[in-house]
Amino acid sequence: MMSRFRWQDALRIVLALLALGLFVRALLAQDLMLAASLVREAGPLLLVILVPYFAALVFDSMGWKLLFGALSHRPSLAGLVRIRAAAEVLNSLPSGAVFAEPYTVVALREREGLPVGDAVVASAAKKWLVTRTHALYIGISVLFGFSLLSTKSTALIGLNGLPWIVLLSALIPLGISVFIGATLVRGTFVMALFRGLCRLPGRLGVWFEGREVAFVATQAKFQHFGEAGRFASLRATPMFLLAWLTESVESYLILRILGASPGFLAVLSFEAGLSLLRNLAFFAPMGLGVQDLGYLRCFSSFGVPNAAATAVAFVLLKRAKELVWIAIGSLILLASGVPPPAKTDGVEAT
Repeated sequence: MMSRFRWQDALRIVLALLALGLFVRALLAQDLMLAASLVREAGPLLLVILVPYFAALVFDSMGWKLLFGALSHRPSLAGLVRIRAAAEVLNSLPSGAVFAEPYTVVALREREGLPVGDAVVASAAKKWLVTRTHALYIGISVLFGFSLLSTKSTALIGLNGLPWIVLLSALIPLGISVFIGATLVRGTFVMALFRGLCRLPGRLGVWFEGREVAFVATQAKFQHFGEAGRFASLRATPMFLLAWLTESVESYLILRILGASPGFLAVLSFEAGLSLLRNLAFFAPMGLGVQDLGYLRCFSSFGVPNAAATAVAFVLLKRAKELVWIAIGSLILLASGVPPPAKTDGVEAT
């Protein structure tokens, strides 16, 4: 097991370094002096760039709070925003969800007094809805930018049909969402998988078997949420969609601050597709390198003035914004004092 872990860890590091190399190469190939000049001319307006991400955290936390309401809990909105900001620090690492999800569950227990089982259910439900609204976000971008994507299709990918390709890409998060929702609420597949794990030979099978009570209790909570949380899910969906839309708003604001104004629909049409590309590049911290090259390509194709320099300035400001929020989230993470996971209400945070 240890040798396998080290091999996987080494692979993640290599891929992350490759992404970093792509990022640096993309920057060095452009006009850095003109890019720096564009950033300097923006002046104090650069502070505006921090606002959309904060709005996304608030919208996301509002939707999350509605999901907790279906389980008869009322956590504070400010507390949920703090937990989200801290968890995003962990998510920025390669395969960071491995650390972020357990932290989120334990932080909800320690900071908001929520039972671990309910925290697991509401967090999983949020993941399901966020994934589903991502597909909706992509669909909206194609709906409003269909003609623009059609016009730029050849320049961007060398063939026609780009809007249909982007629309089909929405099937990826949609399919994941449907699978997550069906397996968690109905539980048939998950229960069969767990029974199979209990039959594994040796200590591993014994370990899973010893957690059967906790697993059954958590599965019962998922089934309860499936019955009681439908209305809450409908109410939370617009909140998560607004959180996704803030990505396009942020990109539009940065371009306006840099003196470029391709139009909000143009930004929406390419931003949704690039957000999917970022999520698929799970090996790269924050999609480093992969998403940045996408921006460089899009700005040139969409006729942005001084496209190369503007793209570099845009990417640098995007990454600087992320570093600022990582610093803020790190302070929250350090100040939270959340201990390691422990058993609560018969359900173990793993």
